[in-house]
Amino acid sequence: MSGIELEKAEFAYLLATLHATSVVGVDDPALFPTEKEARDGTYGTGFDRLQEHGWLKPAEQPGQLILDDLLLLMTAVVADPAYVVFTARNSGGGNQKLLLHYLAEPEIVELSTTPDQKYRIGLVPDRAAMLQRIQEMLGLPDRAEAPRFQFNIEEQAFQAIQNLVGEGKRKQAAALLREQGVNGTKGESLLAALSATDSGGMIAVARASGGEIAAGRKVTVFRQADAVWLMQRIDATTTTLSLETVQPDTLSTVLGSYFEFLQGSGGK
Repeated sequence: MSGIELEKAEFAYLLATLHATSVVGVDDPALFPTEKEARDGTYGTGFDRLQEHGWLKPAEQPGQLILDDLLLLMTAVVADPAYVVFTARNSGGGNQKLLLHYLAEPEIVELSTTPDQKYRIGLVPDRAAMLQRIQEMLGLPDRAEAPRFQFNIEEQAFQAIQNLVGEGKRKQAAALLREQGVNGTKGESLLAALSATDSGGMIAVARASGGEIAAGRKVTVFRQADAVWLMQRIDATTTTLSLETVQPDTLSTVLGSYFEFLQGSGGK
């Protein structure tokens, strides 16, 4: 996605103009320096760079400057959203790539970091476009490519199966799955997805308040060549997990239910 690339000092300056003291999903001390000397240096550099890059321009009144309207709007949404959607994809070696979407609808803003440690910020047209970006990030299918499988399992049993797969004990894991009534193509598909530890990820939806997470739900993604599986708790109060293969409508259904939950009394 195209967007505006900001140096850390530029982003820090913009957040400071909005009196933001944190950004949900971003843990970067460089954006909120605590020492006066560091603050003065960061904000001074940010002020200069914003002018150099054309985001802070002279106003009609002599001696005054104005920030770009769109950039200021996007930063305001990031600083004080109603909801935040986290998308993390495993990239090997225990590392993850993170994509953040901030919702203060009708505005949706996407935030990510570049390889050279800049922040890329951009406006997303609507939730449908956001879903498409998440699907692309995680490599989810946009058409039916696998059978529709779904079953429930207790968290303790699933963790035991996952541990066995991680230890290379696939036969024992398959036996535990059969005890849960999961066998054949369904069982083999899940075991293959659990084995692909570097190709999954996570999606979480959080309700934000005052720059902090107030409540949230998440779904884990296990991806392999033939099928992608999603794992989530069937509700916020249980240890029962639901596992299902991803179909074209799965992501919109799951995230839609999360937003509904967070908007209702259960999310308070």
